[in-house]
Order: sequence, then structure tokens, then C-alpha cells
Amino acid sequence: MVKDREYAALLKRLATPPDLVICDSQVVARVVADTPPEIKLTTFSILFARFKGDLNALARGAGVIDRLINGDRVLIAEGCSHHPAGG
Repeated sequence: MVKDREYAALLKRLATPPDLVICDSQVVARVVADTPPEIKLTTFSILFARFKGDLNALARGAGVIDRLINGDRVLIAEGCSHHPAGG
């Protein structure tokens, strides 16, 4: 486990690269930029979607985005299992 700002330096120091990197979705752009393409990468959100839901159904739903037309309405909802931040 490493903070996002320490990730690139740690990755360079590893004798053997990791088989898989799992990051928080809030830092995914930075981690993707620092991760060589041969290293698999995912987010906690994707892992939990797979664990708690039907990832194939979710992927099929995402696949129809290209067929949306002006006026279509889409509900985007997130069901987090973590405690809300702030107060």
C-alpha cells in the first residue's frame, strides 16, 4: 500500500513489477499515467462492482451509451459501502 504521490517512485524501486495494481478511483488518472501498459490495473470500485453486482450486466448497460439520443434520460447512481466523508 502506498500513497498516490509515492507510487511512481516505489514502482521504479521494485525488482519485480506487480501483477496487478488496485487504486482508488479518485487517483486513477495519475496511477494510469505512472503504470506501464504491461501491468494490469483496476480500481476498488470495479472490484466491488464485480464482487457485489453483475459486472456483465453493468458492462452491457454501458454498451448502450452510444445509442442514446437527445432527450433520453439516464439515472446514474452510486451505492458506496464506505462511510460518507464530511458531515
